[in-house]
Amino acid sequence: MYDNRFIRLVDGLGDIYEGVAHYDSRDYNLHEYGKDEESIQMSHTIFLKSFIKKSCVHS
Repeated sequence: MYDNRFIRLVDGLGDIYEGVAHYDSRDYNLHEYGKDEESIQMSHTIFLKSFIKKSCVHS
C-alpha cells in the first residue's frame, strides 16, 4: 500500500516524517535486521510497524 508512494508518518514519539516510502517485509527484516515485523523505509530511516503511530498516503 505504501511502497513507492509519498506518505506522512508519525512515529511513536510523535515526530512527523514525509517522503517516499519503501515497504520491507517481515522476512526481509528478519534476515537483514533480526526483527520479525514489517517496516517502512524513508530517507534511509527504518520505521518498524510497532513504532508507527499513524501514517497516510498523500494524494
